[in-house]
Amino acid sequence: MTQNEAERWADELVKEMICYNKIKMSVKNIWAEKIVKFLIDEKKDYNQFQNDKVMRSIPTMAVDEGIGGLLEFMSRTNSILESHRLEDKKQNLNGSQLKTEWKREFLSMSFNDQVDKATGWLTCGCPESSIPKFIMDWVKELNDKNLLDVMRKNFKIGRDKWNHISGLDVVKGLSV
Repeated sequence: MTQNEAERWADELVKEMICYNKIKMSVKNIWAEKIVKFLIDEKKDYNQFQNDKVMRSIPTMAVDEGIGGLLEFMSRTNSILESHRLEDKKQNLNGSQLKTEWKREFLSMSFNDQVDKATGWLTCGCPESSIPKFIMDWVKELNDKNLLDVMRKNFKIGRDKWNHISGLDVVKGLSV
């Protein structure tokens, strides 16, 4: 993410918000500054596709929370195409085809979205064999020791749920 890209996207967003009467002209520069800082410091993976998704949501966006609401929305915006056609396609898939589609989607997510998705799989309480291999591989490749410890704890939570549901005493740790 370059400074010019961040400034261009911030300017585009701020102008759109003014057009839809979401912010006043007097705070334009303050909002643009905050957006640029956010894009450069926190949302380095922000791209044109994500910007288009944010732009499309501006007309219906509530701005009661001020710029914090916008920045939170931008941080949750991912690069996955939201289309009913993709959902229909997934409904016709099964077994390894479905897992391949899940993997493709997972790999196209931002890092934060990947953390959320992996956490969901690890804590779901389903049998260990149901957790996709690409999730386990992704966790094993983490370089952040603190995040790896959190993922191990999440895995233990999932195993404890499975033990409670199944009444079995299964493995209680992630061997990474």
